Amino acid sequence: MKAGSARHVVLEEEVIKRVKVHVQSAEDVWALKFMNFIVGANQLLFDGLTRELPLVGFVEGVWMVGIIDEIRMSVSDESKRFPILVDTKTRVRANLPGEPQRRNGRYELQEDNSLLGEDEFGYEAEWVKDQMKSCLEFWLGKREATYAPMDERWKCRHCKFVSVCPANGSPSETQNDDVTSSDDK
Repeated sequence: MKAGSARHVVLEEEVIKRVKVHVQSAEDVWALKFMNFIVGANQLLFDGLTRELPLVGFVEGVWMVGIIDEIRMSVSDESKRFPILVDTKTRVRANLPGEPQRRNGRYELQEDNSLLGEDEFGYEAEWVKDQMKSCLEFWLGKREATYAPMDERWKCRHCKFVSVCPANGSPSETQNDDVTSSDDK
């Protein structure tokens, strides 16, 4: 995870100069997030690219906070002013992850930053809405957790609840070395 975070810093510094800001309170932290959003949104509109854009949203009564790795958008052609979101992943091994891990974006080899592959897909509003509904039902205590399917049980190796998970019948189920996890940020 440290290598993934370091890679994101390098990518961000390619398009923006980082400035050290001393924060003293929770209000300072939030003010900095909002200022970074304003700077990033302006950079996207005027330069067509921004990275590490903080977002804050209110969905179905729940506050959500996140960071978009990269957004690209044409600044010269009005007919092509649609955003392209890029999610950067780093990997320990020089191979693409299995389908469960490949959702979008770039997969890069940590050692030399070579691009391993790209997946592109269109925005599917209904799929996003269904995912949000399912997540909110869990977060609001309206449904039980769902568990990783057997062929994705390797994910359990990275879960802090693996020792108490009812779906984790035996440790061997999480030791499938045929599937390698990514070192996400």
